[in-house]
Amino acid sequence: MKNEYEEFWVERPKETHEYEIGTYHVSQIGNGHKDLRTNEHSGPCLRAGYWDYLNAQSGISEQTIGTTGNFRIGNILHEKIQEIMKINNPAVINEFPLRAWVWNIVVSGSIDTVVFTEEGVSIIDFKTASAYTLPSGQWDKNPTHFTQVYIYAYLLSQMLKLDIIDVSVVYISKHNLAIYKQTEKYDADKARLIYTDFIMRCFYLDRCLIKDIIPEPECMKWCKYCSYMNQCVETGGVEKILNKNGSIKSIEVLV
Repeated sequence: MKNEYEEFWVERPKETHEYEIGTYHVSQIGNGHKDLRTNEHSGPCLRAGYWDYLNAQSGISEQTIGTTGNFRIGNILHEKIQEIMKINNPAVINEFPLRAWVWNIVVSGSIDTVVFTEEGVSIIDFKTASAYTLPSGQWDKNPTHFTQVYIYAYLLSQMLKLDIIDVSVVYISKHNLAIYKQTEKYDADKARLIYTDFIMRCFYLDRCLIKDIIPEPECMKWCKYCSYMNQCVETGGVEKILNKNGSIKSIEVLV
């Protein structure tokens, strides 16, 4: 059946990422997390990012008809929670823009929420989650989520010399709209290591795009949902990494 509201759900690539070679968004680059097993890793993958950039150059959205609604729902929930936080605390800035030049590349991003207090600054990132992705308790932290907010915190501390006191990931359940918050005290040394890895990944993807080299795959539990999965398998290199990590033994299991 025709979707009468399809235009409402569709978000153009330019609205989320610039996709200009030389400009890289924090949420799309992230960290490598080479210490994590496949079933612990939840992205991002630079190989998928590589194809996102190439498709965007051709005017093709990275979102499929099966994912556009999911992303749009997430954005609606983000906006609603941010609106509530702003009402309750005027010392809040939502969608705080970041843009930094590092040698010949540009790092961009948008912090979901920055909270100013007498003690210092708190950085908050929002994640909408299903029952499958929602943390089960205080200690069930997703490291790939916290590295993103750490990169934002490090950039703010260096660019604006702000005193960062903590970083948080706020999960919003899609099922019952419950909200769960996980917070870490800001660790400057940890932030520097995370940021260094992030910048190296930016330069690696930049080189791959300029030289037309397909990046190494970064296999994770979400691979089977990736729109590039078949293309990735045909390109090669996947089986070796799956076997090295040990949690998924073959591409047949992944599929």
